[in-house]
Amino acid sequence: MVKLNARRVADVVIIDVVGKIVLGSGADDSLEAMRKLAATGEKKVILNLADTSFVDAAGIGILVSGYTSIENINGQLKLLAPRQQLREKLHITKLDTLFKIYDDEATAVRSFQEGGE
Repeated sequence: MVKLNARRVADVVIIDVVGKIVLGSGADDSLEAMRKLAATGEKKVILNLADTSFVDAAGIGILVSGYTSIENINGQLKLLAPRQQLREKLHITKLDTLFKIYDDEATAVRSFQEGGE
């Protein structure tokens, strides 16, 4: 089961994701949360994956779909503190070139104010 907690730091929405993002775990809630943020015009979103223990192929698809939802409104979705297992999957699939990945929350938040990198 995946649990989500959305919070705001300045004008950035941070979604803390706890648990596994896998098929059948309620992971679709993650995608729905990102779609709702896009629908309300939230353009600065960080997924905090520090407490995400595992992400399967379906979970990767959810991350990409969420990224697309935010990008479609000219926003940015960034990843915070993904575990090594996910980093390896993102690298193998070349998705590490798509997602901006940060290890530190303050740096990730600040990146929105510094031109989006």
